[in-house]
Amino acid sequence: MTDLALVVARFVHIGAAILLFGEMLFALMLARMGVGTSGNGVSPARMRRNIAWALVASALSWAAWLGIVAGRMAGTALRQAIDVSTATLVLRESEFGHWWCIRIGVLAILAIAWSAIRRSADDGGQDKTRLLALALAAVYLATLAFAGHATAATQGAPRVVHLFCDALHALAAGAWLGALPALVALLRSGQPNVMITRGTHVFSILGITSVSALLVTGTVNACFLVGSVAALFDTPYGQLLAAKVAAFAAMLSIASVNRLRLAPRLSINDVAAASQLRRNATLEICGGVLIMAIVATLGTMVPAAHQLPASMHQMR
Repeated sequence: MTDLALVVARFVHIGAAILLFGEMLFALMLARMGVGTSGNGVSPARMRRNIAWALVASALSWAAWLGIVAGRMAGTALRQAIDVSTATLVLRESEFGHWWCIRIGVLAILAIAWSAIRRSADDGGQDKTRLLALALAAVYLATLAFAGHATAATQGAPRVVHLFCDALHALAAGAWLGALPALVALLRSGQPNVMITRGTHVFSILGITSVSALLVTGTVNACFLVGSVAALFDTPYGQLLAAKVAAFAAMLSIASVNRLRLAPRLSINDVAAASQLRRNATLEICGGVLIMAIVATLGTMVPAAHQLPASMHQMR
């Protein structure tokens, strides 16, 4: 039961952090490309609502994550970990606790910055605060690496490399997956075709950059956490990671169709292409949700590099 609770807490937290970063990044890139924010698609009201929910979900899931980890470390139930001083001890004495405090501080500043954006009527001041909020969202997402396997699996220079790749992997995932809901909203917004074409072009640039980073950092992370081809297919961790790779490949094939076949047809005001692009982007979101669920589960499992493959068990 505790494992399921931890998976759920991790899933909600990862998803909220990804949405915070992706929404802000895509909105800023759209503004730089001159894509309007009128209508019911990429409107300020929609973004404010999404960011507000993501902030609340992120804070609550991070608190639940702490309670579950504290209970595990103390060997007590979640309710006891919250009721007694166990959580305080974890915050004070563990690396997870130290990073928990840092990240909750970043989240608090991010919430204040976002609140200032909502209240400000000065466009110049809003631009600076938006950049600050985006930087904070990036730090918040990247530091998830310090709550994962990378902190314990390696030491010295390899640990630094693993943490860096893990952080960059999270940012790349956030840029792609976190921007997808805004892209779907843009495609539904009824804005002029030229605006939708520009917005799709912006997302295409974002997607290509993100996928490239995901491929490189994912390969490096797999070397640290899996270690061998046998471990990839003969351990529970490796098999689940293989399922993640398969889901990523499916998303990549859909994204390729969007980029190479559908997006170019938007410039000639092809209504069918716009509709198919919207459906495909929704499918990508579903794939992203599946991948986040897998990642949330993998974080609770022993990495394949620290397990003996089933074939080795049989040899023994």
